Amino acid sequence: MSTGWISLSFGLSLITNVVVFLGVLSLFYWVRGNVSNRFVHKHALGLQLTICFAFEAYLFIESVTNVRLGPNAFGLHWSFLNLLIMAYFVFSIVLQSKWEFLIGMGATILYVLSRSNQITAGVVLGIVVIVLLQYLLTRYGAFLLHHPIPASLALMIFAAASITAIYLLDPVPPHGWFWLRQIAGFLILAIAAGLYAKALSRRNDDMNKYHSEALTDSLTGIKNMGSFNSDLMHLYAQFEQTGARYRLFELDLDHFKQINDTYGHPVGNVVLKQVAATLQQIALEQGCDTKVYRMGGEEFGIILQTAAADPHRAHTIGKEINQRIGALEFTSPKGNFHTTVSLGVEVVLPEDNNYLDIYSKADHYLYQSKHSGRNAITYDGKTYSFS
Repeated sequence: MSTGWISLSFGLSLITNVVVFLGVLSLFYWVRGNVSNRFVHKHALGLQLTICFAFEAYLFIESVTNVRLGPNAFGLHWSFLNLLIMAYFVFSIVLQSKWEFLIGMGATILYVLSRSNQITAGVVLGIVVIVLLQYLLTRYGAFLLHHPIPASLALMIFAAASITAIYLLDPVPPHGWFWLRQIAGFLILAIAAGLYAKALSRRNDDMNKYHSEALTDSLTGIKNMGSFNSDLMHLYAQFEQTGARYRLFELDLDHFKQINDTYGHPVGNVVLKQVAATLQQIALEQGCDTKVYRMGGEEFGIILQTAAADPHRAHTIGKEINQRIGALEFTSPKGNFHTTVSLGVEVVLPEDNNYLDIYSKADHYLYQSKHSGRNAITYDGKTYSFS
């Protein structure tokens, strides 16, 4: 076959390989950065490993198939070897997972054994060296991700070791044009994949930042109304399917406007931060399924899932909230002061028409507490004063 046709075939296969690999990276990073789809977010690692395994298995089969074609496809399997090297490298340093290491190790052993007619000391040594390099990539992946120069050197070492090992198993004629194509093709693939992976990683970081900002209160650092709405919708859907109960505490700082007017808004912000931190601590003491939200202004919410149907516990937690916040002492140039809270508490019920019914009833109970003199809690339609 003429050099021209071989070069044309190599060039077209290189373009195809680059496009395919960038597509796989797009899917991989989409799964990695997805925070809106609950299923994908929950099973992100398993899905990423599945993508890695499926792509590496595809490349392995393609490479072995093309080797079997013999002289009619001279050197074609080397282009798939380039992809395998890049796939191992990228997935290893990004995932830093023992499962990806085990997948890579298994694929390496199968690949080498499929190309070797007999097990020799050289074959064993080649496997050991490549597997050791894969382990080091996984072990120091976090460092390599943030240091481009060491990462580039690590890629070159890994590629040189892999290509050398395969060459020793299946020597090619000392044709300079072949090696020029091979090295140039690998560099083009490495540059394209590296730049694209970096762009996708930055996009994921930006999306995660925007998502966090959209769901987090910037002043207090706790969840905001957007998170509350999303979580409440999810819990209500879960309640309809399984009957899992949950209870909502809605609370409001008493006379907060007077605090701002008397001591100033900066002091008011300190009050909000300390109250949020106190509520967070109380939530942690109740269990990991208890969440705290700043609903807006001086209004906060707590969703309790554990033992949510127990009204006695609702009163106990409400009293704990009142005591802990009442014990906070705030300082200002105009003197020290304390604050109290009013609460409205409701539990999800089978007769609720939608996920917002519990919020409407808790909000109604909150205002019932405020209209009854504040510093009180209302649940099941009854108000109890903390005074």
